[in-house]
Amino acid sequence: MSKIDHNELMKIFENMPDSMAYIFERGLTGESSKFIYASPSAINIYGIESTLIEENAMNIISMIKEENIKSFVETVQHSYETLENWNWVGILVNNKTIKCSSKPYIYSKDTDGNNIIRWYGSVTDITETTQNLKNKIK
Repeated sequence: MSKIDHNELMKIFENMPDSMAYIFERGLTGESSKFIYASPSAINIYGIESTLIEENAMNIISMIKEENIKSFVETVQHSYETLENWNWVGILVNNKTIKCSSKPYIYSKDTDGNNIIRWYGSVTDITETTQNLKNKIK
């Protein structure tokens, strides 16, 4: 099997406008957290360029509705502590419902020699699906 290059991966993401692929990284002591990659489709979900997400994770975390922040933090922390898959559904301030899922991996060392954890995952806009289900229940 041949390796896939970055340009080929970008073609996949172009066909997934309602999903943002990402790589999120956190040190084992919790001192540093950041998105090292966010796919360009971030703009369709969050309304901001992926480069802004990579510059500062708070640019999207601050978009989570206040009543959803606690469950977001708790599920991320649980995944961090147990290395179990992370799954979360919540609502953004722009009223989009999103589903997040990822699998954590211990990723050897950062540039300072510290162990880090990386989550490889996706954020999907499920607003329309959620609304359709609500309408069927009515």
